[in-house]
Amino acid sequence: LARAGFAVTGFDLRPEAGAKLAAAGGVAAASLTDAFAGQDAAVLMVVNATQAEDILFGAGALAHLPEGGTVILMATCPPAAVAALARRVE
Repeated sequence: LARAGFAVTGFDLRPEAGAKLAAAGGVAAASLTDAFAGQDAAVLMVVNATQAEDILFGAGALAHLPEGGTVILMATCPPAAVAALARRVE
């Protein structure tokens, strides 16, 4: 996306992933909350719904996504877990 001209900000626990993002034209955020701040959309690339919940609510990242922002969950999750997260995100 960054190479195509879209503004991309990302966060990863591994510093080398942030360096690769920056080399591709993106911005490596210093924290999860920084990655969510001021964005139109947040794409979560996690393993499961528990990790998504931890990021959104435990780490407080969702509170930094502006009103009207979109959360896109990329994980293998039971439908009921996704529906429960969606209700909390609304």
